Amino acid sequence: MLLINPANYINASLYGNLKFNFVRDIAPVASFNRVPNVMTVAPDVPAKTVAEFIAYVKANPGKVNMASSGNGTSVHLSGELFMAMSGTKMQHVPYRGAAPAITDMLGGQVQVIFDNMPSIIQHIRSGALRALAVTTAERSSQLPDAPALAETVPGYMRKAMLALLVLSAAGAATVAGSGPAAAFDYPYCLQGRGVGVPGDCSYQSYAQCMASASGRAVYCNINPRVAFGQQRHGRPYRNYYN
Repeated sequence: MLLINPANYINASLYGNLKFNFVRDIAPVASFNRVPNVMTVAPDVPAKTVAEFIAYVKANPGKVNMASSGNGTSVHLSGELFMAMSGTKMQHVPYRGAAPAITDMLGGQVQVIFDNMPSIIQHIRSGALRALAVTTAERSSQLPDAPALAETVPGYMRKAMLALLVLSAAGAATVAGSGPAAAFDYPYCLQGRGVGVPGDCSYQSYAQCMASASGRAVYCNINPRVAFGQQRHGRPYRNYYN
């Protein structure tokens, strides 16, 4: 059995030369936790709301640095999705993990991060950093004063998913005997209709979603390779997998 985190299914979309086929070789059993990210700004950023932050970025082109815990992480792609859907442009600054990124956030070297809630929440609660929004479709009970980002950017939604999987040979039998499709419900996969267009999920199961091209790009309705400059713009990411 295998416990996966966002890196597993992001890599399936991002890299074309993996020595394994994640979608083919692994069979999903169930997802059991979805963790929101938090749009968090440094204390010297004047914006107090998402709308004010968007205006601030547009008024300061090239001056706002967006930290992440590394290229291709959920933190990075959450920020890329925000830029695509809000019409903003920030300079991405990847770090080797969340700890150094947060250290530079506290020092004011970078201005914003879309970090996983568990690693950033203590700094928000202490007042060292300021949360503007959570990336889930609804507000979080852990940060009740932080609005959902979708309240300002309609259709925005992102969660980091943890799931249990098995090798495909064993997975077929496990999935068949573990209950109805609702057990594998994966409600936030996107259909991939182009940048800035919210997706709606028509898949009946987690397995069906993961088997689809759009399901494998679970974080945003843009091709991650476009975000990293590895793929020319204008090509719908669903075509990349054909």
